Amino acid sequence: MRCPSCEFQNIPGTVVCGRCGARLDLSAAAVDVHPPRAGRAQKVLRRWFPLYAWRHRVSFWLESLPLGPMPTLRWPRRTAGGLVCMVVPGGAQFYLGRRRRGWAFLGAFAACLASGVFFLGTTMGNVLLGLALSAHLSSIIDAIWSGSHEMPTRLEYLAMTACAVALVVYWPVVALVGRYASFVRLQANAPPFAQGDVVVYNPSAYAGSPPEIGDVVLYDMGRNQTGNYLIQGARIDRILAGPGQTVAFRNAQPIIDGVPSAWRPLNAHRVPAFGETRVPEGCYFILPSTDPILPVEPMTPAAVVPATAIRGKAVWLHRPFGRWSRVR
Repeated sequence: MRCPSCEFQNIPGTVVCGRCGARLDLSAAAVDVHPPRAGRAQKVLRRWFPLYAWRHRVSFWLESLPLGPMPTLRWPRRTAGGLVCMVVPGGAQFYLGRRRRGWAFLGAFAACLASGVFFLGTTMGNVLLGLALSAHLSSIIDAIWSGSHEMPTRLEYLAMTACAVALVVYWPVVALVGRYASFVRLQANAPPFAQGDVVVYNPSAYAGSPPEIGDVVLYDMGRNQTGNYLIQGARIDRILAGPGQTVAFRNAQPIIDGVPSAWRPLNAHRVPAFGETRVPEGCYFILPSTDPILPVEPMTPAAVVPATAIRGKAVWLHRPFGRWSRVR
């Protein structure tokens, strides 16, 4: 078999030339001189959507993303799998075979997250939730640092991956939780609440339906229709009457439209005695009985609360290492 490079006559069946070392099997291989062309749809996308051309650059970045010493694995198994595993704290370490580190990051994240939820609404709870986020970010840093030794490359990949995890995982979770659960911490003793209690309320409870009589709500107190009061801050109490209804109190018993009501304010000991009051349209009658600052007698004007001032429905009351109960 003649070598096409040096024309040395080799023994039949030889793969490599004995003189120059050239491969002999390439001489018989068919080489396509017509490379593949871009289709019409691809040309239109490149013309009208310049970002389409970045697909190849992104693919190259994903192909070279350092996720550990695994040169034999090819994309997308190596890169896509590693990126998906980064969504879970310690997942990248499990993917790279470092199970001890994976369990350490995952355990630290779970412990801080559970403790932060237990202390939800307090300074300690915010610190613990921040530590849980730090544990997740540390697992990402450990995976990227182990795959590259150049500081600019490490920082670039770290910024891209951290932003991707924040947008894909944490932003949807925070938006979803904030839509249905928020909290406020009480700063003063206001029976039946105590200083330090955390009230969890649902901000979207009345997004599709109006408040109901008997609901315990969180609402803002500002200048009412008479203009006599200007009270800043949020209050928590029960809705006793709705728009157009008349309210009166006899022996601390609410009388709604002339009928005794089964619903009482949260603090029944601070119920004033006043005559009949009619609730305007678009407002609700909420007696601020849990407010330790407001006077008891001239409380009628402050009890008329516009519907737009209601933040949400109070559903849960807790204090770390104290009581846990539903707000009723």
